[in-house]
Amino acid sequence: MFAAIKNSRFATKILLGIFIPLIAVCFVLGSHMIVEIHGDSLKRLDEKGNTITRLLAKISAVHIITYDYWSLEDYIKEVLADREVVYAVILDRNNRPVTHSGARSENIDHSGIEVYTMGIVHNNTDIGKVEIGISTARYREEITQDLVLFTLIVTVTIVLGFMLSLFASRTVTKPVNEIADIMKKAEKGDFSVRAPVSSGDEIGSLAEGLNEMLSQIQARDLELETYRLRLENKVARRTAELETARRAAEEANRAKSEFLANMSHEIRTPINVIIGMTALALDTELDGEQRDFLTAVQKSAYALLSIINDILDFSKIEVGKLSLNSIDFDLRSTIEDVVDMLALQVSEKGVEFAYVIGHNVPTSLRGDPDRLRQVLLNLCGNALKFTHEGEIIVSVGLKEETDDAAVIVFSVADTGIGIPEDKKEVIFEKFIQADGSTARIYGGTGLGLSISRELVEMMGGQISVESEPGKGSTFRFSAKFRKRKGGIEDAFPGIKEKVPAARRVEERRRFQDVSVLLVEDNPINRKMAATMLRKAGCMVEIAENGRLAVEKVARNHYDIILMDIQLPVMDGFDATRLIRKEEGNSRHSAIIAMTAHAMKGDRDQCIRAGMDDYIPKPVDPAGLFALIDKWMTLSNAKQAVGLPGKTQTSSLSPLDMKRALSRSGNDMEFLREMVREFLKYATGQAGKLAEAISAGDMDTAQNCGHSIKGSAGSIGAHKIASLALDMENMSKTLDGKKNILPLIEMLNYEMERLRIFAETL
Repeated sequence: MFAAIKNSRFATKILLGIFIPLIAVCFVLGSHMIVEIHGDSLKRLDEKGNTITRLLAKISAVHIITYDYWSLEDYIKEVLADREVVYAVILDRNNRPVTHSGARSENIDHSGIEVYTMGIVHNNTDIGKVEIGISTARYREEITQDLVLFTLIVTVTIVLGFMLSLFASRTVTKPVNEIADIMKKAEKGDFSVRAPVSSGDEIGSLAEGLNEMLSQIQARDLELETYRLRLENKVARRTAELETARRAAEEANRAKSEFLANMSHEIRTPINVIIGMTALALDTELDGEQRDFLTAVQKSAYALLSIINDILDFSKIEVGKLSLNSIDFDLRSTIEDVVDMLALQVSEKGVEFAYVIGHNVPTSLRGDPDRLRQVLLNLCGNALKFTHEGEIIVSVGLKEETDDAAVIVFSVADTGIGIPEDKKEVIFEKFIQADGSTARIYGGTGLGLSISRELVEMMGGQISVESEPGKGSTFRFSAKFRKRKGGIEDAFPGIKEKVPAARRVEERRRFQDVSVLLVEDNPINRKMAATMLRKAGCMVEIAENGRLAVEKVARNHYDIILMDIQLPVMDGFDATRLIRKEEGNSRHSAIIAMTAHAMKGDRDQCIRAGMDDYIPKPVDPAGLFALIDKWMTLSNAKQAVGLPGKTQTSSLSPLDMKRALSRSGNDMEFLREMVREFLKYATGQAGKLAEAISAGDMDTAQNCGHSIKGSAGSIGAHKIASLALDMENMSKTLDGKKNILPLIEMLNYEMERLRIFAETL
């Protein structure tokens, strides 16, 4: 109950605070008055009864002695004249009635009669007794009337008290409620309201204080609103200025990108010719002086190409468009590629150049070997540039390793001119070199180390330098790579040297029946590309512009179309769209963009136009042949499952699709699963075979070859089955170990081809 009162409204509390005490007072006073009235009535009744009894006893004494009973009856009649006296009896000493009058009887109800008795005494001797009965009805009526009157008075008092309490409650709570309503409106943000001041008491003071507070808040709100409007106007002006600046920056960036694209195209086109024609010339019969001249030209062209690539990479990094590939590669081969690329410069400098790979470093990795090679070439190139005597050592160590990843640390140490202490950090900034004079003495753009730092950080590592002027420098960087499972390169690292020649021979045979349409407007570029393709065994036709290319495709089908972008009459984009429209769904030629456009987004633009792939100029022959191989393999796969494409000889495909589909019930999903399971199994068997050859265990090698042959034949991998058969037979001969080693690498190569081919199914 007290909790309910505590949580009730303020008006209810005031009402109860007045009303409850009033009721309590009325109850106490009423109880007291009832007791007093009842006591007074009993007292009057007793006084009357005792008085009558005493008088009658005195009178009766003389008459009892004289036996004058008739006179006693007269007295009794006088007593009974009082309406409240019910009866009167005079008894003798033997308690026998001498005379009596009224309704004294044992059988009547005496509950409403009060009996009074008194002895009759004469000369100190009891001679009888007087007994009278007085009715209490009148006294009860008086008490009842008094109670009714009292109840009426209390009721009136309570009603008046309630009305007074209600009036007092409303008088107090009305201004309080008004103040509460004002505060609720203010809470919702309306500070213009004011509380009425109706009295000079505390509530009035509270209302005045609230009004003053609201006035101050309203004034502050007005100031804040004014300030907000000024701030919004200022922000709007700044936003407009920033928007103008943004548009200007975008325009400048567009102009820069357009400039870089045009510069890239204009410079790459002649470089493509220089590098390509120089390579073709170096393949002819030359005397020593001519070979030196052409080699110098080739070196200069590659140096210029390196500068262009740095500028383009820097532009991509600035706009966050540089990305990393994730492919399988061999770390040892990547390091050896760097050594081979710098071999001529090292020979000319006359310094020692060596590399060391820790025995615990995994070499079968997955990542971006091109960007890793770029960083190593940059650091080794700088070391070679600034080292006039002494040595350059490339060290590769393992920092961390898990089951599926490895963090590898690379260091390039030289004995060159060194770097001052205050320049160690700034050399990684854009366009900054340790000494401004080095740009004039040694050359360089100052972008190499900046780009290297960005690439290293993208590969999950960091780069740093330790150096002392005159004593050399050591650059260290780390990179994180995924680990490949099942590779056999670590077992026979030297075999990698034999792969390029084997692949070049395979390429000549593989492209023997491939028809190529070369769309190129530059006559020197046409001659260079056509010569390179024909040497690889391709059948080449020429189109000098996009319109001629469309007409030739309408008359003939080509396996590969090498499409330049900037062409007279009709550019490469429009030509590609018309070719795709002409082909419809009946056939599909692989169109590869071969262009000097090398900016980010050029590839996407080519793909959107309908081209299948993209290779920038200067064209790397190995990269071009890899693309041709890729799209010819895909074409064969489509032909095998009934898609448009020219029928090719089965030697181009690592899988006999007719036999493979027959074995899989023409279920392509089941065929893909079969190939994946075969590659998993064959990779493990190839690893066991390599270990057996290394240990001289020819019986195990024979069994592994036999197992690979059987499983390869079951899915139609004819080339792998043939190689496995050769290894099985060679394992039976005395000199089999020497003869099997080259076949292991060829087997690994064919399984990789099968894996790539399976991804196109």
